[in-house]
Amino acid sequence: MFEGSMNVVTWVIVAVTLVLIGAMIILVDSSWGVAVVFVAGCLLAASPRVIKEWERGVLLRLGKFRRILLQGIAWIVPGFDNAYYG
Repeated sequence: MFEGSMNVVTWVIVAVTLVLIGAMIILVDSSWGVAVVFVAGCLLAASPRVIKEWERGVLLRLGKFRRILLQGIAWIVPGFDNAYYG
């Protein structure tokens, strides 16, 4: 996937998305609803980045400098943001 995207927050988002999709298939039987939840879950799962204590990051939005990322969880917008850290 993307660099730094497979962390605990991502796994929780993926698990919740799968549970919601399963519940919608069983209870509602709506293919459009399942598709919307799947796409929203994929975008949300691609958003969090965990920056370690000794790292700093740079957030670029559409190629322009946006801000410096400090340690912790940084949320990015997939497709618009690039986060470089190290």
